[in-house]
Amino acid sequence: MVDLGFAISARAQYASRNYRKMTEIMKEFVTKYGLGRVRYTVITFGRQPDVKLRLDENTLSEEALKTYLEAIPRSNGGSDLAKALEKAKEVFIDDSHSDVKKILVVMMDKKSESRAEDVREAGQQLDINGITVIAIALHEEADSRELANVTSSYRNVIVANSTSTPTHLVEEIMRKGLKGRLKAFEVFCSFVG
Repeated sequence: MVDLGFAISARAQYASRNYRKMTEIMKEFVTKYGLGRVRYTVITFGRQPDVKLRLDENTLSEEALKTYLEAIPRSNGGSDLAKALEKAKEVFIDDSHSDVKKILVVMMDKKSESRAEDVREAGQQLDINGITVIAIALHEEADSRELANVTSSYRNVIVANSTSTPTHLVEEIMRKGLKGRLKAFEVFCSFVG
């Protein structure tokens, strides 16, 4: 079982297009892994984080969840990554079970307004609480150095380009998040209806 969170912010020059790609990535997770072995949470963030879906609220069908993900509005105004990471930690602590793998996917298209020290501290708190963070820079305005402060390893930062497909990104996220156990997890998911 995996509890999978998304913290997303799109505010670069092509924010609408980038946000659509973030939504496509989330939908691809639902398509590939379904709801039987993965629970989802979604946090959008500007100056304040906003929890749009909690781990314990996953009662929708796959198609209804994908439709819901498409309808989540993009946050406007600023981008406080440190606050979003703190909110993600709260959601995982409040709603996650202790015996499941916890992965947070942070997707951004522009550097946040957070102080580097605050981002680093929030990232360390996620790591201490057993939450693996995978960060995706979706535009050249995103700061991969800032995103590296969020993760326990620079190898967990993915710099996406215009040719990176949601399918490819989902596979790379899960390969990094499950640390070599991706094939076993996919086989496990294939037996769940």
